Amino acid sequence: MEQALQPQETLQRHLEAIAQQVQETAKASEGDGVALLRLLRLLEKLHQEIRDTMFQETLPKNRHSLYALLRDMEAEGGWPYISRMKLRSLLRHLLDEPPAESPNPLNPIADPEDFPRR
Repeated sequence: MEQALQPQETLQRHLEAIAQQVQETAKASEGDGVALLRLLRLLEKLHQEIRDTMFQETLPKNRHSLYALLRDMEAEGGWPYISRMKLRSLLRHLLDEPPAESPNPLNPIADPEDFPRR
């Protein structure tokens, strides 16, 4: 007869299943920047919702609880944070690619004919 799982073990199994599902979704979307961006936006939204509702309600109300939280954060890796790619990093990545032949030497990024007139 299998022993009942402890709450922490149950949580760990759920978290591992979620992580595996996210990884599988990302791998299935490999090469599709729009799909990967949607996945990242969903993860950020979930992070914000959990932080702003359920997590904030559990913040310590006394020094003992604060110490326990800080000790756990130190042991397990700190405060969770989802960083965003900076626009400069995105532009740098674009500029690292070899440019397509541009007929306009004064503006190597875009040809005016590529944009519709109003």
